Amino acid sequence: MQSISPIQQLPTAPEFLANPYAFYDRARALGDFVFWEDYQMVMATSYEAVNAVLSHSALGREPPMKARSTRPAHLFTYHSIDDHSLLQLEAPEHTRLRKTAVAALSDEIILSMTLTISQICDDLISAFPNDAAFDLQSAYADKVPGITLMRLLGFGDDMHMQFQEWARDVDGLFLAKRDRSLEDAAEQASVAFNGFMTLHLAKVRNRSSSDDFITRVLKSQKTLDDAEIIALVMLIVQAGTGTAAYAIGHALEILADHPERALALAPDQIAATVSECLRYEPPLHVIARHAQDDVALLGHLFPRDTQIGCLTASACHDDAVWPDGNKFDPFRAVRPHLGFGKGAHACIGNALTHLIMKIALPALFSRCPELRIVSKPRIANEYMFRRFERLDVCI
Repeated sequence: MQSISPIQQLPTAPEFLANPYAFYDRARALGDFVFWEDYQMVMATSYEAVNAVLSHSALGREPPMKARSTRPAHLFTYHSIDDHSLLQLEAPEHTRLRKTAVAALSDEIILSMTLTISQICDDLISAFPNDAAFDLQSAYADKVPGITLMRLLGFGDDMHMQFQEWARDVDGLFLAKRDRSLEDAAEQASVAFNGFMTLHLAKVRNRSSSDDFITRVLKSQKTLDDAEIIALVMLIVQAGTGTAAYAIGHALEILADHPERALALAPDQIAATVSECLRYEPPLHVIARHAQDDVALLGHLFPRDTQIGCLTASACHDDAVWPDGNKFDPFRAVRPHLGFGKGAHACIGNALTHLIMKIALPALFSRCPELRIVSKPRIANEYMFRRFERLDVCI
């Protein structure tokens, strides 16, 4: 068996957060797998390795029981939700829950939201200030998927900020700078979200008719209990108010001064451009898997219960698959990337995120052709989720 080379990189270092791709290049040069000493974890670096990990049936999301026995009591509510999440379960529970979620979020339902998303974009653009710089991330990139999600779930538009706050507090548990204050914020958010959703589910059950996602879940599969539905909604909220919003922000920044923007946003090209945006700047940089049994991959043996991190952003820049992978090229041949994962745990919101971006990007630049970025975008101090804190522009 091959040895795995160690590598060091402080994940909270400002220069790393500003540009993690130089580190990824260095990591891939050491092999398909490295041992990231700062995380004390094996990491898959190349497209081949990440694809192999995410595709392997014995590498899943469910952590070993010994990890569950060491959970802190101050995260009780968070774990009571997370234990029912699609991200943590394996078959047969995962299969049952995912089947229900996919049925309630079918391609037909997603496409039916096209006009709704277009109207959301138009309304937000009409509200932009004409005479001053403003933050495009909060005014557009956050709101388009956030409001779309509220309408999908059956909540009022104004709820998207509260849901975003809860989701970001919970996501704090996955950050490299995690500490007790972030854990307390995540637990408080989990308690608030759980209480809100428990009351909401009771209201939904008493409604005579509705056609939102939560109602469809309740009607389509009677075997889901409240805890499972709450965990499912939390997962969708995290994706819709989090990763989708981050992806749109990066795409807007990439395209703002692209010399061939008009061609890249043309109707016959926009799907490929969105795919390239998501490859070039995937919003989630690490996905973890646990070995449910001894696993041999690409000349390496991983014993049962080994945790393997997948550097998805590194895989998305692998020159072996995308020549000159650190270059954004909306006209390159489209190949499946791993920005949304793969296999049984691939993101269920993939199609909706693509649709939102295919509508939101052309809508913005057709209405605001002179848009320009007025200051260097501020990257949040949060490794794993790569997002802008601010993206100041003028139109």
